[in-house]
Amino acid sequence: MLNPPLSLLSDDLLAYIVEHTAKLRFGDRLQNLNNLSLADRAFTQACQKYIFWVFKLSSRRKAPKKLKKLKNILDDKPTFAHQFRRVELALELSAWLFDDQTFNSILPLLANSPVLPHALRLGRLMGDPTVLDDPIVVVRWFTQSFFSQSVTVLHLDACRNIPLPIFLSFPRLREVFLDHARTSEKTYDQYPDDLCCGREAPSLEVLNYWHSRSLLEQMISPPLRFSTPVVLWSNLLVLTLSPQDEGGISCLQPILDAACDALQELYLTNWDYGGSDAQQLPLAKLVNLSKLPNLHVFSLYAIIKCKIRRKAARPVVLHDINTVLRTIPGSNKITNLWFDFSILGRRPFHVCLEQDWVGIFKEIIRISGSKALELEFQMGVAVEPSDSELHPPGEDELYMHITEKAASLSDYPKICTHFWNPTFLALGFTCLRLVHRWRTKQMWWDDYSAFIPLTVDVIYIVLTWLRFRDGVAGITEMEGFLYSDWFGVALGWTVIWGSRISLSLSIARVFPEKHTCRRFLLGLSTAFFLSYIGILFATAIPCKTAEGAWYDLNFNRKDCIKHLGGRIIALLSTFILDFSADILLVVTPLMMLWRVKLPTKERRLILALFASSLITLLSSITFSIIWALSIDHGVSSVILISMFALLQAGLSLLICNLLIITMLIYRFVLRKFENDIQASRTSPPPVATTQESTSNKNETNESSADDSEKSTFHPVSLTSINGTCSGISSVPPATASSLQGSALAHVVGEGELGSSPSSSQMTGPPWSFSARSSYT
Repeated sequence: MLNPPLSLLSDDLLAYIVEHTAKLRFGDRLQNLNNLSLADRAFTQACQKYIFWVFKLSSRRKAPKKLKKLKNILDDKPTFAHQFRRVELALELSAWLFDDQTFNSILPLLANSPVLPHALRLGRLMGDPTVLDDPIVVVRWFTQSFFSQSVTVLHLDACRNIPLPIFLSFPRLREVFLDHARTSEKTYDQYPDDLCCGREAPSLEVLNYWHSRSLLEQMISPPLRFSTPVVLWSNLLVLTLSPQDEGGISCLQPILDAACDALQELYLTNWDYGGSDAQQLPLAKLVNLSKLPNLHVFSLYAIIKCKIRRKAARPVVLHDINTVLRTIPGSNKITNLWFDFSILGRRPFHVCLEQDWVGIFKEIIRISGSKALELEFQMGVAVEPSDSELHPPGEDELYMHITEKAASLSDYPKICTHFWNPTFLALGFTCLRLVHRWRTKQMWWDDYSAFIPLTVDVIYIVLTWLRFRDGVAGITEMEGFLYSDWFGVALGWTVIWGSRISLSLSIARVFPEKHTCRRFLLGLSTAFFLSYIGILFATAIPCKTAEGAWYDLNFNRKDCIKHLGGRIIALLSTFILDFSADILLVVTPLMMLWRVKLPTKERRLILALFASSLITLLSSITFSIIWALSIDHGVSSVILISMFALLQAGLSLLICNLLIITMLIYRFVLRKFENDIQASRTSPPPVATTQESTSNKNETNESSADDSEKSTFHPVSLTSINGTCSGISSVPPATASSLQGSALAHVVGEGELGSSPSSSQMTGPPWSFSARSSYT
């Protein structure tokens, strides 16, 4: 049985752990559940609920063996059949599967379950798209099975020749997901009357569409063979499709007209992976939102291509979107707007900058009126759709230009705006660290020294943007000390070496006064400061021009590298000092803390955080290589070198604060978990968990998925180490019983990177229906 502290957990908390282990999006889900069920008997019953959640047959070669194995399990434990909630069948198995004796012997066990399987997925589960050979037989079989009274969720994936009467087989159907599902039948004259007429049409509430035009068109306007509608649209609540899919957009307005009184969430966000051929369709002529009085959420993904042919008309993407937004009346119920812009091209991004950004923010203000509005604004920049470059040139300047256009939103406090842009992550981490240390009255020299690179990095970003906002042409126009090469180099080295000094002081404060490790680290900080001074002279003196002011340097000359007898002064000194400093910051804390006695989970966390200086080491090596290779490429090399210098400075500042921020979050999560344990000790006995799990219930369950990884340790404060260097102190001191909780680390949050969500589905904002979708 469970040992403390797991034995102190209530049954509902144990079920909570199992539930979120089953929902992990990485690793082998079944393997995680099997391991958890074997860890202790208390988890076994809860794990079985999710181990037998999906009944899946995807391969003709493996299906007989899998059915036989499942039949043996159900013969021994028939109640396991009551756990199935989702059935996934490859349509190529239908001809063989419906006549298989083992499969037909399992179906009665599923049919006798107190809660029947409610989700059905048909189509290609692996391999090429599936063609349904005998659709009449398939429809007839589902009509006569228990699925006709239980299925509420239907997925049709990568399958052809889908018959339209299949929707009439499930009168309780509420959610439909179409992914490359097509139909080839036009008249349905060969279908029996009982499959096409006289059946109750399902009333859809959710539709997620993806490249299934032929099937969707028949769902909207059935052939004359059908005397009644195939599906009812009047109760549709959520609609999702791709704004780049011409077939789906052409069907959008008829659906909006039919669901005008009920529709609450509209997501034009499904990503169209059409590569460079993906085009933004003219939505203004196809979408009208004026007759949706109950619309609460509108989300849109748009592509802005900055690379166009000569004499070609410039795209007016923002003007088109603004036209759609203007159809929303002033008296509306919209509470959430989400825009995701994929900007394709190279600097200076003239096409993107010429878009009507001011107009879209005016429309947002108009839509908000006097009510509260949540605005999500996300932007991504890439040279090509498949480009994986982390930080394309000119990205920062483009972000700053667009955010400046959004300044009018600051006058409306009821509009809560979120700009999703990773560029300023390091600055935000530093500010969070300083605020936390100041509030807890734990400010020390490492915090004061972190304030310097924080301030300098802001100046560095602004001046870099001002200098290169017009590309190469603007370099020669910017004159004076502020825009000189020397001042830019000084700012960059100040951020990098200031971050290293702060990181070394952060490690030094862990040790008590007069400790050998503390003295060594203080000396290391001094050495870093001297290296910072030395590297400024090493890069400045060889690169000084013969004429002009003392700060007029030219870093894109060969003389800047090969000088003073042919020795590579600037490059060699920069590389050696950077390499030595980063190696010391990696090796020193690992050697000092290697023998410190810590629980396994905290030990791994702390050592991994200290080893994160390897990232700055890699950035230093990359910068030195880029500097050496681009030195003879003229004026354009200045932009390239400056871009990588800005990236190196940002990474250094980020790593400098990573340890403090991570431990802050870690302590917060652990403290919250301890409060849950204390509350569970005084709470009444939990109510037994019901087996039924509808999509609505799962939506609320997933809202708390971010609290799934917890432990029972008292948070490590990383404030001091005792004189014998035997362990890190805790606040409050950890008891012996609490240290036995390390077993929980093997229960929650462990796993390898595994499968990801379907590439055809784009993850929506956290408040969207797709982010709260049920575990089906």
